[in-house]
Amino acid sequence: MENFVRGYMRLMDNLDFRSFQNELSQKVYDTLAQGYNTQSNEVALVGRLVEAINGADFNMFKFHADKIHGPRSYVEFNYRDKPTTKEIADMVIISIASYKRERVYQKITFIQNKVDSNKKWAIDDEQLFLLKNFPKFSGNKGVFKSFSNREVVFLNHSRCLGSFGLFMDPGEMIFMSAPLLAELKNEKIITLGDIKVPQAETNKGNQPFFHPFLFDHPFMDEMLHYMSKSIERG
Repeated sequence: MENFVRGYMRLMDNLDFRSFQNELSQKVYDTLAQGYNTQSNEVALVGRLVEAINGADFNMFKFHADKIHGPRSYVEFNYRDKPTTKEIADMVIISIASYKRERVYQKITFIQNKVDSNKKWAIDDEQLFLLKNFPKFSGNKGVFKSFSNREVVFLNHSRCLGSFGLFMDPGEMIFMSAPLLAELKNEKIITLGDIKVPQAETNKGNQPFFHPFLFDHPFMDEMLHYMSKSIERG
């Protein structure tokens, strides 16, 4: 794990890694723009996005994406003491750091995508509750079917396990963590104006891929251990 911490710190000043980030972002933008040009619907846009992200890699980092729209990700949970069934997300993105074929760190975000209508996005309260709070749930169909007879509990140290990808013409996807979106939305709608708030408010817990320092207790433990050893060595 110490080698991973060292590697991560070096990447923060690595121009090649920055270029990789820029190129992946441009690839995603171009993919969504092509979808808008052909008037693709939300499901088709998600499919295009998954294809653009899946398989991206840089040194020890690899990214995987999968479309889990609809019945593939149905789960059951209680919402205001009422049994509720919802899809957990439209897509899931998994970023993995490995060392000598050993997985040393992994981060996941479940993304619910929405297409805008005049720079406004309709938000389902039940689904927002699920992605913000991750209550105990059981599988229903698809990827969680094997958990149909027992409850699933997720930790959410990063506050970004559940998130929203707000599609907007010509090729944008505004990424927002579910807790942040819950703070900014007005009733069942969030608008572009709601999102344009001071940067200090919008950054907290809003990292989709790889920012392990914030709200991640295991990683912080490793960092503190690494720092203490460095101090001992002078």
